[in-house]
Amino acid sequence: MKRILPCLLLLAWHVLACADVLPPQAADAAERFRNNPGAFDRTDQWCEGKRVDGACQVDGNAFEGGGPGICERDLNRRDYQIDLHCVVKPAPRIERAIPDGPWQADADVCALAARSDSVAQTVRSQGWACTEPPVLSDRFCKGVEAGQRCVAEVSLGDRVQRFDGVCRRQLDTKGTYFQGRRTLTRPVVSCEPEHPAPAATLKPVSAWRKLFQ
Repeated sequence: MKRILPCLLLLAWHVLACADVLPPQAADAAERFRNNPGAFDRTDQWCEGKRVDGACQVDGNAFEGGGPGICERDLNRRDYQIDLHCVVKPAPRIERAIPDGPWQADADVCALAARSDSVAQTVRSQGWACTEPPVLSDRFCKGVEAGQRCVAEVSLGDRVQRFDGVCRRQLDTKGTYFQGRRTLTRPVVSCEPEHPAPAATLKPVSAWRKLFQ
């Protein structure tokens, strides 16, 4: 019992110390999000003037990221604001069939691999490289160079629609964990819309609107 008590006291101190690190606005936002299903602080341009679960319409077609949707909330953990977004329903699906690898590891991992055989072996076993891997293409841009036209297939529920697009080269990224958080990269050529839907912009809700939430 004498050995257990100090451990319990240390654990309690650690929990309280961690709780003190969180800013007060984080706890306030989380409580409002949990206790008031209709509360929000900002809306995007498509949910402006609407309520939670209201119908909305994102500009553009399904390939561009647009279509009918529902206004849904999320808690922004960067600035502890509750945001109301238009979420397209059903969500469009594009099966690009890009192979899973290879990926390029970041410079820090490659520096470790140069000094450690065990790290180098791990890098190889994961299918990572320390030089830029060959450019991969999705199934719509197979044999097509960047900048040329393509046709993409987009699934909406049980329906499949085809849209004209452009093959664009871009840097694909993937998060992973190896001695800390890492970002893997690789160049890909994929069929993309010529004019993507406009990005969402958030606007604060007026104090008058917040009175009725």
